[in-house]
This record gives sequence, structure tokens and C-alpha cells, in this order.
Amino acid sequence: MVRSHGPQPADAPGPARRAAALHQGRRTGRRHGHGDVATGPDRHHRSDQPRTAVLQGWAHDRGTHHGRRRRRVRQHRGLLRHGSRALRDAVVPCSTRQLVGRAARHHEQPADGGVHQPAQRPGPLRRGRRAPEPDGWPPTGPGGAPRSGPAPGSARVTSSGDVVVAGGDRQPGAGRSAGHGPVHGWTRRLRRAAPLALLLLACLACEGDHNPASDWGDSQALSFRGAHLLLVSVDTLRADRLGCYGYERGTTPVLDALAAEAVLFEQAYSHSPKTASAHMSLFTSLLPTVHKVRNFSARLGLELTALPRNRLTLPQVLNQSGYENAAVTGGGNLRSDMGFQRGFKRRFESVMDDVSWHVSRTLERWDELIALGAPSFVFMHTYQVHGPYVPPAEYMDRFAPEPKGVVAPRVAALKGLPFRAQWGAMNKPQGGMPAFWEGVEDFGADEASYLSDLYDGEVAYTDAQLGRLLDGLRERGILDQTIVVVLSDHGEEFFEHGRFEHDQLFREHLHVPLIVRLPGGRFGGTRVSGLAGLIDVMPTLLELLDLPPSPTMTGESLVPSIRSGRSANRPVVAERVMFLPAEYGATLRSPQQTVTFLIDGPEGPGRLTAHDLSHDPGELDDVSGSAAFAPPAAAALRHELERAIAARDDLDRIDSGEVIRLSDPAAVAELKSLGYVGGGELPEGTALQGTPLERWPQGP
Repeated sequence: MVRSHGPQPADAPGPARRAAALHQGRRTGRRHGHGDVATGPDRHHRSDQPRTAVLQGWAHDRGTHHGRRRRRVRQHRGLLRHGSRALRDAVVPCSTRQLVGRAARHHEQPADGGVHQPAQRPGPLRRGRRAPEPDGWPPTGPGGAPRSGPAPGSARVTSSGDVVVAGGDRQPGAGRSAGHGPVHGWTRRLRRAAPLALLLLACLACEGDHNPASDWGDSQALSFRGAHLLLVSVDTLRADRLGCYGYERGTTPVLDALAAEAVLFEQAYSHSPKTASAHMSLFTSLLPTVHKVRNFSARLGLELTALPRNRLTLPQVLNQSGYENAAVTGGGNLRSDMGFQRGFKRRFESVMDDVSWHVSRTLERWDELIALGAPSFVFMHTYQVHGPYVPPAEYMDRFAPEPKGVVAPRVAALKGLPFRAQWGAMNKPQGGMPAFWEGVEDFGADEASYLSDLYDGEVAYTDAQLGRLLDGLRERGILDQTIVVVLSDHGEEFFEHGRFEHDQLFREHLHVPLIVRLPGGRFGGTRVSGLAGLIDVMPTLLELLDLPPSPTMTGESLVPSIRSGRSANRPVVAERVMFLPAEYGATLRSPQQTVTFLIDGPEGPGRLTAHDLSHDPGELDDVSGSAAFAPPAAAALRHELERAIAARDDLDRIDSGEVIRLSDPAAVAELKSLGYVGGGELPEGTALQGTPLERWPQGP
């Protein structure tokens, strides 16, 4: 993407000149809300090419949420205005029906028995002017610090009757870019809704002062507006190693008990076997091809891919809706410069440490956020279950008492070392021993058995620590005011398909737990059969929280599945977006069959494999050359990939993202200590020109 920095010449095209004028402050002196906001000229960058309607037709017409009508929204000091193509805001407009419905629901039980009028600023702003500031405006933030604008998610009615919803974490590309004209029809609808919107304002004004559970209705309700949200990602956790998913070694008593009072999705699948790609799909509700984020690797030198600014994340949408938030992660491939910090306005911590540290720090962050009196979102991520699998002695003795294979002395050498040192030993020598995975191509059944047992020990230890986390929420009295989600980004292989770790696209790599405990344990014990994907988590959570959907999401809400206990069984697509383009792979999983498209080298066409799940649940026998192969499944996979590529290209017309080359010495030193940065160059001939589908094999 070509970026233009600094002032534009006087004869520059209209959009570029308007963007430059805005950058220099020559128009209307705009203020930003809180949150992670793009700065500098990138904030105004856009393409003159009109966007297509690809996203509207993808994933069951997701575009209906934000812009089937051609309209543009512009934000000015928290006011929605019209007409400019130079800005794209992350303000998702509510329809009149939504405003009326929400106002009516809140009006049934006002928080303090009355309707509060918010402080009114003088009449509507005119283009090019700034309204005078009344006394007491802007309101102060936490600690008395002045806010830079209305609180995200706040709303008011102007003297002319316009309903104004203030944005927070502004992002380019959130609005429709096809329409160039004003949005007077939408404004008129909001103006007609103004009287009922006043009721909404009263509830928003006092929302932080009462227990949100009082507004959640009966025990069968699936709307939890104002609830807290805890999202826990246990990196590398296979679903089939949990007792609630049928495992019999007693690894997860805490998660089993949680599942008994939660909704469990039996067939949840990740969209990538790699940490960065899978988590970004979780955060954006986009396939890896669309969000474009992939793992950092020594094979790429110091380069990493960053999320383009117009792909909105779950933290950004929650931030826009007034949520306080924090993240406690294990770092590694969840780097802030990849885009994972976007929307986390308070803290985004990346510390490679034991899960016990992450639990303790997460509870500290909860205490800080609860004191602010607003709904809170906390994301916790841990690498505890990830290799090299060195659980505490108690769990090692219980689950892996008999060392086996060439890895046994390597594991013994890592005992007692800090978690960070154990992690670094995976890819470099440690304590006089070779790197943990050195010679992995020669590992066999003994190594697989021992490593699998050690893995179970890590799962059991992590489960016990999650018990501490849940007990902490219970002691603070907020567990039943919180939606708790426990999931994983991908699984792990122990020689089921001839390899270790997580580089392939089989069930053991992609089948992940997905457990959702609703406030008060509502719908507890529900088990949802049928397929679901991690891209469905974001739309599900937004619907449960009664918040507007993001306009760029492509997943679908699972709330109907929670009610019925059955999913729609939509096929799930996963992609292997590796370090080298010629190592691309993709699979489509339906209830009956998987079809996988692989590129295993720089030359020649790719290849297709298929597995009949009704007779081969372990995916061991390739039926792509037999009568059992269903060509429509291959056509469906190609169709889904074509749609993903088209959606990516559509978004890239606005912001194609960038490749970042790390230059900070501290960051480089950290990555070297973890084994992410090493020597060597990419092999010649590994580049892949065009799209992977150009290598689609001929035939069925």
C-alpha cells in the first residue's frame, strides 16, 4: 500500500486534499475519543477505487448490519455528521427499531426511578465551526483527568432533535465507502426516534451505578447488556484432552465443573493451527486470508505482518461501547505490533511466564477495572500447555512417571528452570542439551507417548490454576455478572499423522474447546452439537451483550444454537498460513467429510486430499481418488477461498496493511531469547506469485 505523508499539493485530488486539510487541522478541529486510535496521515488514507459488495454477500449477507444502504458516517467531537469521504469511523449506527427496543427495555425499570436528562451542549455544530464549551464540559475522566470527548458509547439529543452517539476507538474503514452522499434518511429516522432515545440516554447515564443483572430478565433470556466479559485462551489445548469432551484421565476437574454450568460446543474448530493467525481470527471474525496476520518466525528475519487498520477487533468494538479492558498474555506471537493491542486502552501485557503468574495478574487487573464502575473485558492468554511440556513435579509424577525416548534427558534438564528459559530451549541448546525439538523428524512412538503424558500434566496444572481464577471472580462477587469464555487457538499433534506440534490441518490440530458460561449459569449443561468456528465467537459475544455487530465480521452468532442445542452445521474453513507462501494449505470441514488443498513446494500444482469422517474419524485414509470422494466438497472449499480472497481484496482497497521490520534492540533481543530470531535466509524459489488458488489442481 502506498502511503502519502505530509501536506498534499494544492492540485491533489479532492479526497487527498481533504484528508491533508483535516490532518493540518484546517477543518473543524476534530477530537478523538479514548482507545487505540490511528495517528498521522495513515488515519486518513483511502483508495479512490469504490468498494465492491463482496462482504455483503459473504457469510449469509453479513453486510446488512452496516450499510446495505449507501451511507457515510463522520464523527466530530463525538457528533455524527455527514458527507465526507476523507474519514471512516468505527461508529456502528443503530436502527430506529434498535433505539426504540433498547429504550423501551430500559424504561421498564429505570435505574433510580426517574429519567435523567444528560447535560446538553449548545445547538448543532455547523461545518467549519466549533460550538462554545459550556461549564463542566468536557467531563473529567478517571482521576480527574479531562476527557478528550464524550465517553465512548454515550448518547445525547441535540436541540434540533438529532440523536448523537459518541464513538471511542475510531478506525478507518468501518463505515461503508461505496456511498458518497449524505445520510439524511438515516438522520430523519433518528430524529423521529428522539423522544424514546431520551429514555436510552437516562439508562446510559446511570448504567455504571447499578447491578446490570437487574435488567437481564428471566432465566431464559440471552441478552446480558452491561455484563463483564472474561475471555481465556489456553494456547495449544486440544478439546479431546478435557474430561467434558470425553477424556478419561481426570485432567480437567475445574473445566468439567465449569462446563456443567455453561454452554459447551462439541465441534468447535479453529481456523488456523498457528497462534497469531488463529487468535486474530478470534478477535476479528475473519479468516486468515482476510486479516493477513501470520506467525513471527526466524525464517522471516525481523519482519512481521500487522493487521490492517480497517479490520475491526473485538476489543475495539467493546471499547467503543464503553467497556474498560485489559489483556494479560504470554507474548510471543501475540505481539502488540501485530495489532493485538488495538482496543485495549489501559493495559496490554505480554509476559512469557507460568500460568500462575497470568492468573494472579489477571485478578489484579480485575480489581483495577471494577473500581472504575463500568463493564469490563479482560483477555487472558497462556502458553502453559505449549511445548516443551515441563509441568511442575507433582503433575509430572502423576501423568508422566516413566520417561521414554531421546527427549527424556532434555525434559530432565529443563526441570526447575523458569518458564521463559524452558520456552527458549525449544529452538536452541539449553543446559548442555540440544534444542528440545532437534531431530524431531526421527522421533517415534516412545517420544510420542512420553510427550503426550507430559502434555496431560500441563493440562491438569493449567486447569488447577483456572480454578484459582474462577474462585477469584466468585470471591469478588462478579462471577454471576460475567460471561466467561474458555477456548484455545489450536491443538497439538503427537505423531497421529507422522509429526509433532501443530503444523497440519487435521482434527488434532484444529478441534478446540469452546465453553461459554453465561451470568448466573443460565443454560448450564447445554451441549451444542454440530460445527462452529472461532470466527463465530465475536458475533456471539456481541449479541449476548446486546451490542451492535461489527460491519467487517464474517462469522455468525451462535446464540440461536445456544437456545436449540444444535448448530447450523456450516462447514468450517481453516488455513495453514505458514512462513513461506509455497507452504499454504486450506481445509473445509463438513459433518461428513474434510477436503484439504495443499501447496507443498514452489513448483507444480497443489494437491487435494479428502477424508470420509463417517468411516474414518481419525482422518487416516485419503479417499480423494475413490468413489467415496465428493467433488462438491472440493468445489465448496474453492468457493469459500474465492470469497475470502475477494473480501480481502475489497478491504485492501482501503488499507492493505504493512509488513513491519523490527528495529528496537530490546524487542530483537527478546525474540532471540525465545528462539524466534535466528540465522539463515529463505530458500530460493519459495515465493508464491498471485493467489494460492492459481495452483488449484486440475480435475474434480
